[in-house]
Amino acid sequence: RIYTPVLMDATASPEYMEAQDRILKLQGVPISEIREKLEGLTASAFFAKKEAVLDWISEFLETGEKLVLMGWHVAVLDFLEAHFGRSCVRVSGGVSKERKEAAVHRFQTDAGCKVFLGQTVSAGVGIDGLQEVCSNMAFVELCWSWADVDQATSRLHRMGQQGAVNVYYLVL
Repeated sequence: RIYTPVLMDATASPEYMEAQDRILKLQGVPISEIREKLEGLTASAFFAKKEAVLDWISEFLETGEKLVLMGWHVAVLDFLEAHFGRSCVRVSGGVSKERKEAAVHRFQTDAGCKVFLGQTVSAGVGIDGLQEVCSNMAFVELCWSWADVDQATSRLHRMGQQGAVNVYYLVL
């Protein structure tokens, strides 16, 4: 696996900065409440970099290679799915095994399907076959558990993979 951080240029929105300030002021608040507030902050961080992310993905797809994109928030995946339309498949939320298999099959066999969108936890387990047609993965946002990130990259770094797996982290 080759890990590459890709630094995105973006300006934090006033809403992001206000939310960050509110979190930093929390003292004596339960960790669960802080984590909940951070969840909203991390979702808004994607939208601060969304144009840079779309530019990077578009430039990458010009190579003609397929790309697995992993994200955490449903709103982020909704945005990406709306942008890529028929050129992508998606696995997120409590999707059935059959729908996962159908998404993988289309990604494998449809030359026009260049992007596999996955929610890190949902698409990070129970999927095999992506490695047959793809060796590139990008995380448009990261989750709290590095084990989940590692598990997701294992969808490509597994038996049947013919090349090095390139893992990109699109970060601010």
